[in-house]
Amino acid sequence: MNTKRDIQLIIEAWNHFEISTSNRLAERSKFHQLERENYLKHASQNLIRISQAKHWSNVFNRKKLDK
Repeated sequence: MNTKRDIQLIIEAWNHFEISTSNRLAERSKFHQLERENYLKHASQNLIRISQAKHWSNVFNRKKLDK
């Protein structure tokens, strides 16, 4: 049994594990960032729709009052 070689293999395996774990975490973080951006985009679009609906509701109500 070659102890020095065994230790090298263990270190290489650990380094590979750390790198792959780090890569998975980075991918997950990127995915969550994209999810947040998508959520914020839809939320802002909904706020625009709500403000437009309020605007046209006010315009309609003013026209009703003018009659």
